[in-house]
Amino acid sequence: MRVDRDRGFALLDALLASTLLVVGVLSLAQIFALAARANGTARHLTIASVLAAQKIEELRSMPWRVPDEGLDRIEEFTRQWSVAPLGADPAHTAIVQVSVTPGAVRLVTLLAKDAR
Repeated sequence: MRVDRDRGFALLDALLASTLLVVGVLSLAQIFALAARANGTARHLTIASVLAAQKIEELRSMPWRVPDEGLDRIEEFTRQWSVAPLGADPAHTAIVQVSVTPGAVRLVTLLAKDAR
């Protein structure tokens, strides 16, 4: 009578392989969730940066007037801007600041009257 000693190992091997597969898949799922969250944050930051840059260009193209400030909403973003005279040369130079939330983007640039 022949005894097969390898008969019980197939089930144990399958259980171990299944456990390793489940652990690997769950780890990948966490990585995908983290990547999706980072992608959403980067998207908000990019949109906020573009909105701030657009507002700065819009303010730079307007006729010269200082001081100026305002607030507007574009979808879920709020833009707040201000134009203030530069202390060293208030008649010809101004500081333009634009803040966009959410995203906490803040852009600052100089505006010169002679550059128009």
